[in-house]
Amino acid sequence: MATPTPFGKELRKLRLERGETLAHMARNVGKSAGFLSSIETGKKPVPGGLLEQIVEHYELTGPTSAHLHQLAASNTGSFKLTPSDDRSYALVSTLARKLDSLSEEQQRQIINILDEE
Repeated sequence: MATPTPFGKELRKLRLERGETLAHMARNVGKSAGFLSSIETGKKPVPGGLLEQIVEHYELTGPTSAHLHQLAASNTGSFKLTPSDDRSYALVSTLARKLDSLSEEQQRQIINILDEE
């Protein structure tokens, strides 16, 4: 059984504070009630685009919107990468293996290198 995520808990809280059912929210964001229930209960990750639909539907701004974005970002848990060549594959797999052993400074350096334009 899935454990509700902080994002799922916050989404449910927002919905209930507004007196809204899953069915009503589903109609407004273009998803099924079952799908939204799966997100609230932690069975499914937040798909791209849904967060913005929720923010728009509930007219969230400022700290509330930022908080929901932060929770959604931490809710993803995993993602899929498809490197385009052997060198990219080696880079991604090495980073995945070594990530937890890198110091904060090493992580900052890698981020700075990758953010350079």
